[in-house]
Amino acid sequence: MHVDQIKYLLTVAKYLSFSKASDALFISQSAISQSISKLEKELGFTLFVRSTKKVVITEKGLYAIEIMKKIVALNDELLSIHTSDEATHTVRLSVVKGLYLPFISDLLNDTKFGSTMKFTEKDTASIIDDIKMGITDIGVIPIYEENNDMVNTLQVLPLIDIKLYVFVSADSHLASKQHITSQDLANENIAMYDGPYLKWLVRLIKQHTTDIDILFYSTNQEFIRNFVLNKRAISIDTIAENAINPYITSKEIISIPLLLDFSHSSFLGLVTRNEDQNNPFFKEILKLIESLVTLDQDKQELVDSLR
Repeated sequence: MHVDQIKYLLTVAKYLSFSKASDALFISQSAISQSISKLEKELGFTLFVRSTKKVVITEKGLYAIEIMKKIVALNDELLSIHTSDEATHTVRLSVVKGLYLPFISDLLNDTKFGSTMKFTEKDTASIIDDIKMGITDIGVIPIYEENNDMVNTLQVLPLIDIKLYVFVSADSHLASKQHITSQDLANENIAMYDGPYLKWLVRLIKQHTTDIDILFYSTNQEFIRNFVLNKRAISIDTIAENAINPYITSKEIISIPLLLDFSHSSFLGLVTRNEDQNNPFFKEILKLIESLVTLDQDKQELVDSLR
């Protein structure tokens, strides 16, 4: 079993498509398929059920994927350790786990900066700690009430406000709504991604409006999507889920903007050490990230306006 095989597997699981995984990895579909088949043979069980329409993760596959995510995370953490012989202009970028950001691909493919980037995914607290210790140079994380104190000694550059959506089955009684309010969430079973930001959001909703019913928290997005698809739950997530949920494209799941009737502040931000803010090289990278994020936001707003 090789790390590359695991990364191929996780990419197919993310998109539920060999063709989309091929585009994301710049590797042929046949190479990815052969690699995963070898991995399945080595493990002794099937990870995916393949069909002409879509890819379905098996029950054992769902369990294996969670273990393999941890393997990749540990591998990335080992590779991210700073050594004295690293190139002067190597930039270590870390993004919060579970957050899909289209600009990352553009940044890694940038002709000037792409070859200088080392990219990892971690939880928010680990990214903040790594920046303080010099293990990570730039973090892309949600900034909100509960982690404000953690970043008060760092440089924070706001990128975009975090937009929230409710995800429901196309057959749900909520599917025709133009927006969802906090009160609409009452008496609904809700499946949530298990992350600090979304848990903070749930506590905020319960505190200010209604005692919503959380069916479960999970880090397995496909598990959550299946519950929504089968009308066993609805889900609350950020706009990023719009971009990667394959059931949105097929219109089997509908995403509806969530309008909260109380004030709150949360945004996606770039975090660096204060001593790095005057580094000309870093300034160029931060400026590029800002421009790419603005472009992604403009594209999403256009898509939303055409819905």
